[in-house]
Amino acid sequence: MARLDGRTVLITGGAGPDMGSCLVGYCVEAGAQVVAVDASEPNLAKLADKYPSVTAVQADISQAAEVDRALAAAPAPVDILFNHAGVSEKISVVDEVSEEDWDRVMGVNLRAPFLFCKRVLPGMASRGYGVIINTASVSGLRGARGGAAYTASKFGVVGLTQHIAATYAGYGIRCNAIAPGGMGNKPKPHQRADHFTERGRELLTRDRDKPALAPAEQVASVAFYLATDEAVRVNGAVLPVDGGWIAY
Repeated sequence: MARLDGRTVLITGGAGPDMGSCLVGYCVEAGAQVVAVDASEPNLAKLADKYPSVTAVQADISQAAEVDRALAAAPAPVDILFNHAGVSEKISVVDEVSEEDWDRVMGVNLRAPFLFCKRVLPGMASRGYGVIINTASVSGLRGARGGAAYTASKFGVVGLTQHIAATYAGYGIRCNAIAPGGMGNKPKPHQRADHFTERGRELLTRDRDKPALAPAEQVASVAFYLATDEAVRVNGAVLPVDGGWIAY
């Protein structure tokens, strides 16, 4: 495993039972100081029991003051930022999405990455080093892969990623994104009766024969690679980690 000795890493959604906690484990094993930010206090407590060295912060990262509080808890300036936290509404089309769901999804999926990036980029630039990895989705590469709000938010993450890569590379900063397909030990969306509207179901009928859901650690390992010096020439990439979903 590549090393991250001396690096301070902040991971949003870091206590999630799938990829978030995997990322925390990889970074701890690589020697980094890790800050895990998550909305779930029970998940954070479990994470802290497993990794006592991790700084665990419960926060609503859609709020600027909460972002500032999370960053203030870091033991040193953040060198590597994983914007991983994300939420979704039901898989549905635009006229079915409530304004409340739209704002909630955009707040966590797009506003929060913007807020964290806005705050860490000046320090990264002054030190001449920084790495940002954003979790996008195959829904951010093609339409009709998820709910309207989720899809729009992930397209926004892709745009934010490529803008940062294009404008901060000269400061020694790399910014990339991964675009997972299905992940985790859960039913596929089309198998979950509570996860879509009837019109949303139609969007996903073509996904029935796609590759199986990926174990979270397989997706997390790709994100971890992008954080290491082994990926020093990778910047502005949006890397599908989907087992071929978007090829179908």
